[in-house]
Amino acid sequence: MGNFARKIIDAVQNSMLGSLLVRLLWPCGWLVWTVFDSLAPDVFDAAVVGSFLILLACGLFLIWLLGAVANRRPRSGRVLEGLQDPPDNGFAAWAELPAGGLRPPPLMRWLVTALGESPGHRRSWIGLITVLVALALAVSLAVAGSSFWQGVHPALGDPSTRLFLALACTGILAAFWIRDWASDQRKQLELPSANSA
Repeated sequence: MGNFARKIIDAVQNSMLGSLLVRLLWPCGWLVWTVFDSLAPDVFDAAVVGSFLILLACGLFLIWLLGAVANRRPRSGRVLEGLQDPPDNGFAAWAELPAGGLRPPPLMRWLVTALGESPGHRRSWIGLITVLVALALAVSLAVAGSSFWQGVHPALGDPSTRLFLALACTGILAAFWIRDWASDQRKQLELPSANSA
């Protein structure tokens, strides 16, 4: 059973979609919720939010359960490996890479290589500043009142205009988070263990 759970974890890790979902879910989900709750509160009613939270809790429990079952699998290999402690909890099992490194589908490998920065490339300050400005602008468009934004520009007094601009800022943030995810995955692919598979 533990080996089967580990195979499921390896398949999700090799697809690379699980890490992308985790990377986007919290920051984008929080920001989209803040924007819609402030500028279009009728879009998400209590039933939709409650259903999403229940689904999220069930998903987190399933992720933890798979990891906990995978931690109980018999360890093969060197004698000392059997003396090593398994990961602390079910979530920690997901940080353990598949044996032989990641083996994504060719399309995903191409996408990660095309979008991600090369491992030796230094991160740009321009990217960090763009992320901070887009985040601050999206939050302020949602939180500051219509009277404040109408003083900046008459068109910004309309909540639908501010909703569009805040979602555009969220899209910019999502693009940077996707690039960051692709850069991290590219580093994982270029590890020596991944190339020896």
